[in-house]
Amino acid sequence: MADLVDGMETVVNNETIQNAEHSGEPSRTQTQTPSSDNDWRNSLPEDLRGNESLGKFKTTGDLVKSYLNMEKLIGRKTIGLPDENSSEEDWGKFFDRLGRPESPDKYQIRRAEGIPPELIDEEGTKAFLAVAHKAGLSQKQVAALFEEYDRQLGEGIKAQTSQAEAKKDAVLMELRNLWGRDLQAKVERAEQTLGIIDPENRIDREKLKNNVQVIQLLNQFSEKVLGDSLPKGQENGGITDIEDRINVLRNSPAFANEMHMDHDKVVTEYKMLMQKRSMLQRKA
Repeated sequence: MADLVDGMETVVNNETIQNAEHSGEPSRTQTQTPSSDNDWRNSLPEDLRGNESLGKFKTTGDLVKSYLNMEKLIGRKTIGLPDENSSEEDWGKFFDRLGRPESPDKYQIRRAEGIPPELIDEEGTKAFLAVAHKAGLSQKQVAALFEEYDRQLGEGIKAQTSQAEAKKDAVLMELRNLWGRDLQAKVERAEQTLGIIDPENRIDREKLKNNVQVIQLLNQFSEKVLGDSLPKGQENGGITDIEDRINVLRNSPAFANEMHMDHDKVVTEYKMLMQKRSMLQRKA
């Protein structure tokens, strides 16, 4: 019949399919339809098919890849994170695994170049490393902290140096405007006067540096109280001339006689000459 009527076979097959659908039996076409990718779990035991964790895998290939990655992770060194109930020993082991040295003195510290030795506090560094070790800081963390500290310290030193140079230039400019070509002589006179007033260096010289008011006061004191008794400097007389003058003053009647009207003046000049001679000897 299929040879006499074209399409008859198709009609018969369609009717068969429809009848099968109405009867609830799977048709031959339905039975041969391949399973979708999401049906890969149908091959698993029944108690595993409904596992929600498997729902994120679309194919068996995804499941296999996940398993292989898990094996790699299991082979690596893992660290358990302690919590508030963990002991100090547990925390210590945790810190050691993260890179903490065995003891505070095992930290390797390299200070930056250019840091003045007087600014490096060895005892303070030891105390800091002890705290860092107790806190669990690793070698890498401590090294980074010191690197940043030295960077900021270096910047601070540069800033202070720049400020000191700027202040010094400003002082010289002010004194030059005040005294002109007599600047060097005036400053030297102030230094000599300070040496007479404070021969034992009890006054902190660093605090008096670059202070225009102090330099002016020393000069005024020298001019009003000491007069011309200060030595003029090496250009007007060397050490030999100063020693000759010292001998003259020492043999002067006013030198040994405290009641003499010129005693204070002679003794003051004597002291200043001694100071000047000492300065010239150091420069020689």
